[in-house]
Amino acid sequence: MVIQSPDSLRLIDVFTESDANTIATTILGVVQQLGSAEVRVFGARAMNCATQAIAIARSALVTSDSGILVTPYLTELEIEHERRSAMCFVIEPRPQDMLPKFANRASFLAPLARS
Repeated sequence: MVIQSPDSLRLIDVFTESDANTIATTILGVVQQLGSAEVRVFGARAMNCATQAIAIARSALVTSDSGILVTPYLTELEIEHERRSAMCFVIEPRPQDMLPKFANRASFLAPLARS
């Protein structure tokens, strides 16, 4: 895990050897201090780690009146003179009434429970 320069403190890089709990703690700190975080993922194993970290951080960020919005996007970067793709996630807190209806896990799973 690497946190970028002061110009981009919201950016958290996740690599294969990153630890999900450490990333989650970093996401929490960045969101609480700066209002949002951006997680940039390099590789399939890192994607698994980032997904776990976002889920862990979500459990601490979500309250009865607020949740989080996670917006994914792809980007290309040049690393050591080589073009690489990275998956990115922007993580932002939102009031519950501004989240999609399915963002609340209970309301999303309720129709499945009735089936």
